[in-house]
Amino acid sequence: MLVDKIMENHFLPEPPEISIEEVEDCRKYADFRPVLFKWYKYVALICNRFSCIEIDSPALRNIPPLHFYILIGLLNRCSRLMCANGLLSSQRGVFGETTSIIDRCIFETAIKVVWLCEKADNNYFERYLGNGLKSELELKKEIENNIKERENITLVIEERMLKSIDRCIKVTQLSEEKIISSKKLPSVASMVEDLGYERLTYVVSQKLGSHAVHGTWVDLYLNYLREEDNNLVPRDNDRPTHFNQYLHISLIVLDSIKAFIKYLSLSESFTNELTELLDAIKDEIIQIRNETLIDDYKPIE
Repeated sequence: MLVDKIMENHFLPEPPEISIEEVEDCRKYADFRPVLFKWYKYVALICNRFSCIEIDSPALRNIPPLHFYILIGLLNRCSRLMCANGLLSSQRGVFGETTSIIDRCIFETAIKVVWLCEKADNNYFERYLGNGLKSELELKKEIENNIKERENITLVIEERMLKSIDRCIKVTQLSEEKIISSKKLPSVASMVEDLGYERLTYVVSQKLGSHAVHGTWVDLYLNYLREEDNNLVPRDNDRPTHFNQYLHISLIVLDSIKAFIKYLSLSESFTNELTELLDAIKDEIIQIRNETLIDDYKPIE
């Protein structure tokens, strides 16, 4: 039993309580979102718990501190964005158009965790750092050029910005030359393919998710307009978060936690215990998916 496994492991919080009556109501109304929403919040909580592991934990193998900070930062980002989505979704079931935007961020973040852990190589971590820091260096150059044109007179806001950029770079211990020369980070599509996920995973989570981020016509038509008297008018705030949003995000974040454990753990028995536990949680979520979509894969008569 999943509950028994979790209770044996004091590191993890208790799983959500789901009554038989709740499940029957979901079946009655053909809507399992209330149950899946509880699992979604639980995955966010577990993700947060793993992001809080301390670097000097005896259960972890020795890796460069910066690698550790990147990974726990990414996991914490997943957790906090999931919590934000949970808060939005709890408000009368609306803001589905907004949670779709956040979903895309969570998916990309989780994929980067898996990709970095699978590669387990300093060059890939440096590519990750360089991908973000190059923009900071470009901004620094623009500020310094403006100061130079002003005969070396620095504004207060410029000094504050330059100090912020320098702090962000300093903690990485990378030189500006190293950042500039670092290889470009591969696209999310390439990462997804490299990790062995189906192309459909990327198409659904990223390409379709781009509608919400960029405000394409598809996004407008589905989320911000409605038909009325042969016209299109602004839609009210009534777009619910879709069942699949809770489902797919929960599964990909569980994958990222599992990759994190496998990469960091010293003990094979400890790794197996936790990964089996995560797989059990994944099975619970997939079971809900299977019951929900049971009629979707029947041929049309």
